[in-house]
Amino acid sequence: MPATFVSNPPNRWHRRSRGSTTLRRGHFVTDADAGVPILPQQFGDTLKLVVEIAWGANLTAASSTWVWTDITRDVRVDDAVSITLGKANEATDTQPAGIKFSVDDSASKYSTSPLGPNWPNVQFNTPIRARIVNSGVSNSRFVGYATSFVPGWNVKGNVATASISASGILQRLGQGQVPSRSCLWYSVNNTAPSMWWPLEEGTGSAQGIPAVGSGTMSFFQGTTGLGGLAGSAQFGGDTSLAGADRELTLTAANAAPYMVATVDSAVSAACATSFTLSWYAKFTDDATQGANFLAYMSGSKVLDVSFTTSTTFLIWDETGATSSTATTADVFGQWHQWVLLVEKSGSNVVAILFKDSNAYLSATFTGVSMTGPIQFVFEAPFTSGSSLSLSHVTLHPSDATSSVFTTVNSSKGHPGETVTDRISRITSERGITSTVSGSSVQTMGPQTSGNTVDLLRQCEQVDGGVLYDGQAAGFSYLN
Repeated sequence: MPATFVSNPPNRWHRRSRGSTTLRRGHFVTDADAGVPILPQQFGDTLKLVVEIAWGANLTAASSTWVWTDITRDVRVDDAVSITLGKANEATDTQPAGIKFSVDDSASKYSTSPLGPNWPNVQFNTPIRARIVNSGVSNSRFVGYATSFVPGWNVKGNVATASISASGILQRLGQGQVPSRSCLWYSVNNTAPSMWWPLEEGTGSAQGIPAVGSGTMSFFQGTTGLGGLAGSAQFGGDTSLAGADRELTLTAANAAPYMVATVDSAVSAACATSFTLSWYAKFTDDATQGANFLAYMSGSKVLDVSFTTSTTFLIWDETGATSSTATTADVFGQWHQWVLLVEKSGSNVVAILFKDSNAYLSATFTGVSMTGPIQFVFEAPFTSGSSLSLSHVTLHPSDATSSVFTTVNSSKGHPGETVTDRISRITSERGITSTVSGSSVQTMGPQTSGNTVDLLRQCEQVDGGVLYDGQAAGFSYLN
């Protein structure tokens, strides 16, 4: 239901000096200085309405960094300030909160013209808030984002006006065609990789486009025993990794097809003494002739991780030094996160291979020199019909194992996560403020891809809670 605030008498505001007050960081302006009294016959000057705009606010930054300007004395109270919050009825979802009011625009402060004093900040999604201050205690009545600044003319007062409307964050995030991202995508993004190939491209794509960095990941067919070329790559060929949208699949045909990821030169230089490479992979059970991962430091320096049905090898090809260990039964036919940490240690190179956050294989190669990687090669098994599926390959300079390990649960879509934990995680990953009241015992299945509002609505439906906006810069959820 709309809430309307009206001063009595209506022209009291306009008898005051017009203008605005900017509340700047580092300069304390008391609520005694902000806003205008409402219902003065009942409350005198103790009850005030404060309407504010954060011109030029950075929406990707915390709302606590926004600079608010008090515009209450420009608000035309005879047109009222109308605020709408909550549900229309019990059978519907909450709708975006809204506020509407008009202002005196004789100074063109709310004009989109380049001649206006607030240009170019008079624009969509400018933060707007309304507060009630009662005896010095402030209570938020609306926080949202501008949807329109419509110029007008008040014939009675012979003055330029502007009608302003704003909506809560549900409206802002529900507009446009924002690409949906997978659960794993957000988790990997938070590890801040120096290079990153998500490999979530759709069917028909020709190469893996990096989300970070410029080097692409390209496909090459393998060579058959007769010297011909064979094997295929299909983007979107696998969808079995719960936390990702789709995955790349390499399929052998008596030849081992492979993907080559090119490392940017600046990143390669940063990895000269240490780097962490992470990738998600699934091998078919019949990989009898092995699948290989190769890190090329130069033409002759190659670190080879070779998987077969019986043994996994770490080989430094420059010297032929080898370390091996027996594989476990669950290496093939299942998705695993593989993480390779390579570090220079004096005149040696130490390599550690991790599987799903656990140390799996390690080797120290003595008397070898190390340079930054220039290429990574992912090779499918040779046997016809065997395949290798890949997802989310990342490269970090230095030891970033503790960071990349955090993505494992995201690769599974966080099954078993409580509703309130999922809401908090989703909003945190997207840099959105959320206020969660209560703690849910209801649990969610694997998270699918979708826009933020749809994912939060899924939580609301499972838990029977209420998702709403308009009381803060982000979402609120009542369990």
